[in-house]
Amino acid sequence: MQQTYTLERSGLKHLRFRGDQLASVSSRDDDSVRWTELALYRTTTGAYVLSQIGRTLRDDEVDRHGAFVCETPAAVLKALERPPHGTLTNLAKDLLEEAGAIEPAFADVLVEELT
Repeated sequence: MQQTYTLERSGLKHLRFRGDQLASVSSRDDDSVRWTELALYRTTTGAYVLSQIGRTLRDDEVDRHGAFVCETPAAVLKALERPPHGTLTNLAKDLLEEAGAIEPAFADVLVEELT
């Protein structure tokens, strides 16, 4: 069911859009002091929004919020890749796999085909 989302972005204006959440994952466990939360949305215009939040329980640190607009599943993959070699965290792969259950194009970006 489509709804309006407003995502915080550290150092930038908040991002507001209407759409559906496709997937969300978290690295938090019972002992976590720091963890990452990822969420993926499809907007009513057909774009995708990737939300990345770095959470902390430490008093001397603050949460870091990012939200990125991507036009294609391949662009979402690129936004999740870590420099310098373009690797993916297990959490990023989990997000794409969860989204792939709803939208197969996300499962497809996780496969490199040799021809």
